[in-house]
Amino acid sequence: MPSPKAPRPSGPKDGPKDGQAAGSAAGTGRRPTLMDVARRAGVSRATASLVIRDAPGPSAESRERVRAAAAELGYRPDQAAQSLRRRNSRLIGVMFSAQESFHADLIESVYAATEEVGYDVVLSAVVPSRSERRAVEALMASRCEAVILIGAREAWPADLGIQVPVVEIGRPPTQTVFDAVHTADDEGARLAVNHLVSLGHRDIVHVDGGERPGAAERRAGYLAAMRDHGLGAGRGWCPATTPSTPVPRPPTPCWTRAPCPPPSWPAAISAPSDSSSS
Repeated sequence: MPSPKAPRPSGPKDGPKDGQAAGSAAGTGRRPTLMDVARRAGVSRATASLVIRDAPGPSAESRERVRAAAAELGYRPDQAAQSLRRRNSRLIGVMFSAQESFHADLIESVYAATEEVGYDVVLSAVVPSRSERRAVEALMASRCEAVILIGAREAWPADLGIQVPVVEIGRPPTQTVFDAVHTADDEGARLAVNHLVSLGHRDIVHVDGGERPGAAERRAGYLAAMRDHGLGAGRGWCPATTPSTPVPRPPTPCWTRAPCPPPSWPAAISAPSDSSSS
């Protein structure tokens, strides 16, 4: 008569081994899911979901177990899936130029402002091989609830503002159909010239930005200040055109592309940024 088989060692039937998710994401290379967290914590998926969303209902003990399980498994909520369920993404899209260092400073401030109200930021860069239109299309595909256009140069149809709220930074309100945040570039150029004149300088050259946002206003402010001080039309230098930063020469005879030759080096320079003056 055959002897009975030895009984299997007793232990938890469904519980995970140490360091391993029940189900399981551990050791498989896949991303842990909410169900993995629920099994690890010994609660239902619904309870785990309430804890992750910080919604009312679960007990303090259940919350502690779920949070501990999520930390052990390295679980992170799927933001895309959550936004689909909520029907809103809580994302702000930002189109910017990768060639403009000033845009990075603006983006840092955008992050700070959006985090205060519970939103996150999606960035989409404009580079020589990627147009503004392509950058904005990517933001729309990411289901951004609003879009910020930094330093836009293309003309945008008004219907973009019907799809989502749009704000432009850099272009004057008179040159866009959207809400705009714009510095007083003409007044800034005037103040720069006034300061240089107060230091005793008379031959002041302006570094021009061609058709970049704000360049026309800065040029007008510079010329007006030079006239106010009786210094004539002034001189301007438009940096040489490159494939990545096309800067057309302004249609003013006294403005040149090349740097001033040594005999006519200016006494002072008015420039819109550190990079343009270097």
